[in-house]
Amino acid sequence: MDNRRHCIRVLAIGILLVAACDREEPVARYQAPRDNPFPAATAVAGTESAPVAGGLEHMHWTLPANWKLLPEKKPMRYATLVASGENSLEVAISLLGGAAGGLLANVNRWGVQQMGLDPVDESTISNVVTEVDLADGVQAHVVDLTSAGDDPRRMLVAVIPRPGTTWFMKAFDNTAAVTEHEETLLAIIRSVHFAAAPTAAAPTAPAAPGRSASANVRNARWQAPGGWKKLPAGQMGLAAFAIATEGEPLKVTVSRFPGNVGGLLANLNRWRGQVGLEPVARSEDQPVKALKVGGEDGLMIHLTGAGDDPAGLVVVLVRQGGRTWFFKMNGRATSVAKHLTAFQAFVESVRFEGSE
Repeated sequence: MDNRRHCIRVLAIGILLVAACDREEPVARYQAPRDNPFPAATAVAGTESAPVAGGLEHMHWTLPANWKLLPEKKPMRYATLVASGENSLEVAISLLGGAAGGLLANVNRWGVQQMGLDPVDESTISNVVTEVDLADGVQAHVVDLTSAGDDPRRMLVAVIPRPGTTWFMKAFDNTAAVTEHEETLLAIIRSVHFAAAPTAAAPTAPAAPGRSASANVRNARWQAPGGWKKLPAGQMGLAAFAIATEGEPLKVTVSRFPGNVGGLLANLNRWRGQVGLEPVARSEDQPVKALKVGGEDGLMIHLTGAGDDPAGLVVVLVRQGGRTWFFKMNGRATSVAKHLTAFQAFVESVRFEGSE
């Protein structure tokens, strides 16, 4: 067996094992409690937190100028945030005990029961869920669902697992309202941190909308080559860069998802389709290059489409800490080939938390 096939099989086995460990409870086993198991929040307008009685954790955040914390209490909620603008938007913050049914079960409950969408499973959940790093290093799952029809509605939910509890920050409104406030809502989510008791610190300045690429992301750091321009990462990414070329710039993105994200073969054929290539029957039919990323075994796939001016795509994927990381460069095939060495150096500069 050659080295390439060995690496593919080792990585595929690792993906399957982690996916088995990550499996959530099915929808049928989840039942929301009739009563709020935690005391109601005492919200104070103008502050950056809503303290809760009973010795539980307190959630803190930073609000932009057009957002406010409602002082009145609402049933089953820890707090309520409201954004003003062309469209107003209400965000409900709540918490439940334990895993609250699990991420997959909740995504299907919202999508299927409330929005009429098709259910997702472990291989497709990454289409609607991404991970976001919060202010103190805690991680949240951000769920983004949009219904079909002439008057679509959109739901954006941050699911934040904590010891013994799960927090939810949920916006559910018409698509225009959620889209208008999406970037500032994501900024609020990223500003969230927790404390055992209320703090007396003065409110901080409003958080800037969006998220810019950084050389340091929780659990990873890297060194970007000179000349790469940082771009806003967008909702589904951790970092993004533009590489100037004679024609259309190349784009480099870094993203990370829980689980195996559909498995190796499904991803290979999805990327092949993006550059106009036919799918392969087996992962072994696609040439790959084995390389180390932060001390972990990774695979690099270089694809060139057909035609006179084909598209090019390079993807490095690596499993680390129960997640799959993707480092991707795409653009015109000639430009991709020219910058391939620099891209590989960028990926090989990655260091995960705890790696040497």
